[in-house]
Amino acid sequence: MAKTDKTGTTLTYWEDLKDNSRPYNMGDVFPHPEVSYEVTDARMNELASEKNRRKQPLIKINEDAETVETETSNKINFDEYSVTELKALAKERKLEGYSALKRDELISLLSK
Repeated sequence: MAKTDKTGTTLTYWEDLKDNSRPYNMGDVFPHPEVSYEVTDARMNELASEKNRRKQPLIKINEDAETVETETSNKINFDEYSVTELKALAKERKLEGYSALKRDELISLLSK
């Protein structure tokens, strides 16, 4: 039930929070045939860019790069993240001293 004709190849392990945390492993095709929501071109572009919660491309769109739309917003809404997710982001970014920080302090650190 995808609203897009695009497909992508998964670049790293991740879980699609919009699809009941469905796991994708490296090399999997996105979206899977039984996806529980309408995947749009904007969603494909979000996952193929650094403009998602993981701040890294999660898929490679299986088409010419020239046709991929560029999103305009670089801001991440950290309010949607749990403290555990914020700490995981800090760890992925190899930031130091994040483990003892409170939520607001983590958001401040990640926003820099």
